[in-house]
Amino acid sequence: YPTLSGGERARVQLARVLAQIWDEQPDATSRCPRYLLLDEPTAPLDIAHQIALMHTLRKVAQRGIGVMLIVHDLNLAAAWPIALRCCATGASARLARQSRSSPAS
Repeated sequence: YPTLSGGERARVQLARVLAQIWDEQPDATSRCPRYLLLDEPTAPLDIAHQIALMHTLRKVAQRGIGVMLIVHDLNLAAAWPIALRCCATGASARLARQSRSSPAS
């Protein structure tokens, strides 16, 4: 682990988290709700890995796991949201809501 790059470490950490919350047989009635909260998960990644990460997060959400992430790259955020909020100086505003058939799907 100490010899990995920042992006490689970030991907290892995500794999660890997914292993903890994953359920092979998802059944909404048998388990408590699960959520994945991420702070700047794409920051150390190159663009190809950012896109791969966002695809992975969409698949996680499609399995019924709530996904919320904070990103500072507005272009990346705008390409992927189901709902998008922009925060500045403590104020929050809803900017967009896309259908599941967004260009990023």
